[in-house]
Amino acid sequence: MLRALSSLFRGYVIIRARGGPLETFINRAVAQGIALWQLERAGPQLLVARVAAGDFLRLARTARRLGVDVAILHKAGLPFLFIRAGRRHAFVAGGFLFAALLYVLGQFVWFVRVDGADAVPHGEILAAAAHAGLRPGVRRDEVQRDVVERRLYLAIPRLAWASVEVRGAVATVRVAERAVLDADLHQPGHIVAARDGVVERVAAIRGQALVAPGETVRAGQPLISGMLAPGSADYLERIGQGQLPYVRAEGVVRGRTWYRGLGEAPLVLVYEEDTGRVHRYLSIKIGEREWRIGRPEAPFALVRWEQRTAAPRWLPGVSATWHVGHEIRRLEQPQDAGTARAAAVATAREHALGQLPAGVDVLDEQVSVWEDPAAGVVRAAVTVEVLQDLGRFAPVGEPVAAGAR
Repeated sequence: MLRALSSLFRGYVIIRARGGPLETFINRAVAQGIALWQLERAGPQLLVARVAAGDFLRLARTARRLGVDVAILHKAGLPFLFIRAGRRHAFVAGGFLFAALLYVLGQFVWFVRVDGADAVPHGEILAAAAHAGLRPGVRRDEVQRDVVERRLYLAIPRLAWASVEVRGAVATVRVAERAVLDADLHQPGHIVAARDGVVERVAAIRGQALVAPGETVRAGQPLISGMLAPGSADYLERIGQGQLPYVRAEGVVRGRTWYRGLGEAPLVLVYEEDTGRVHRYLSIKIGEREWRIGRPEAPFALVRWEQRTAAPRWLPGVSATWHVGHEIRRLEQPQDAGTARAAAVATAREHALGQLPAGVDVLDEQVSVWEDPAAGVVRAAVTVEVLQDLGRFAPVGEPVAAGAR
């Protein structure tokens, strides 16, 4: 590996040596400290090898003294690449220009897409985002995500939350539509944590933010309070009208949270197979009465039953059923520990991912595996870290965690 990298940076040539005492030629080269590698004897008097570009002239002098004909078949490495590029000034200039163009274009947003909207038209969301400064052609550092999200809330009341993400030249507006009735949109309350997590971003549209990025929150903890600030004009107006000093808190609190899935797989596989032995009996039913022809108990320790019933239409209430019992035996086959571990992890991962709500970004995954010899299984736990909206609406009066107003 080190020789390959050194050869790439220093440059090397592929040579052909023909005629003369090739064994002596190789030994002289080694004695002079000239490294030859990937030697191939194409014939009794023909040798192909690689040598560092800086050693070729010394090698050529040795070859002349021994009467060996040496020729260069190919030149490789960065020095030769730069030499060839230097002869093509337009090509080099074009490469630098193209790289500069890619860098400049990468500083702008060229595509804006919407994710999560069904009832709300995409065009309406894109128009609201453009009004807040998010449109194709805008510089990436000029996109103010909080401003865009706030504008989306105010312009489109049907949205429950919105989030803006810029990656490369693509900006994604992720939204969730309200699932509540219009009458509920004015119900006062708070935004509380639906799950434990660590806050990443807070965008309070209406109400007072009670948490900041970096804080750890617990399920039920208030995130955005719907209580009006005491002494404010709105607070005094509602108190004067005999109303509670609350509004419906609106906003988004995005944060990291975790979902855990468990799985297991047996170390010994148990499966069943038929032995070929069968036991049969017939039951005839007329109305509520039933007669059996043959013994219903099979003389097998393990049995798998099949039934076939015939009920002629021209004899209502009459049916005949054949009962066929197949003797089975259980077999055990040890399972490779690696296969069992992979199966347990796959089950745990499926369980964890099955809990994820829509619109989350998976950030990381932690896997732990251990054997349970007493139970004869391999167990696994997969913890998935995601970035999602941590909040849910809690009407005033609903019990919440300590800290609620």
